[in-house]
Amino acid sequence: MTKQDYRRTYKSLVRSELSAQHRSRVSLLVAEAVQALIRPEHRHIGLYMAMHDEPDLEPLLLDLATKHRVYLPRVEGERDMNFYAFEQLDTLERAGKYQILEPTTLDAPIEPSLLDLIIVPAMAFDSLGFRLGRGKGYYDRYLAQTQAKTIGVSLGLMHIDQLPRDPWDLPMDEVVRVRL
Repeated sequence: MTKQDYRRTYKSLVRSELSAQHRSRVSLLVAEAVQALIRPEHRHIGLYMAMHDEPDLEPLLLDLATKHRVYLPRVEGERDMNFYAFEQLDTLERAGKYQILEPTTLDAPIEPSLLDLIIVPAMAFDSLGFRLGRGKGYYDRYLAQTQAKTIGVSLGLMHIDQLPRDPWDLPMDEVVRVRL
């Protein structure tokens, strides 16, 4: 199967199997697992605001923001994504093609080299930690610029032994695997 085949399969699974209750339960388990992996030395953490088919980590975001500097991505142009400091929920707006909540108060983005940890969403991960993203390459390009530890998260709807890989694909340092 190609990555595009896996993406079509994932979208079909989301339509047929993903309920609000399932997403809530998995999101809670993912948040707990991620919380257990965060260390005091992770001072600058990149997180994300979820799309409907990703783990919702907003409660984790709010908790982490009391102890660490947290940054959220903003898509800029057709190819770029940068992380900006999270201030509070009411400073976020739905923007871009995907209508994801993104920071609106834009000081300079954090330099990729300054992030200590990035929580990376995906449709699925294979057994070696390679991710199935949406195919636009935002995270691929960003992760190539940083040495931050990466933790991959998904709703766990698909279990893939080995994804097809492109030369720019990078595995996650850790993947949170949750099964209900």
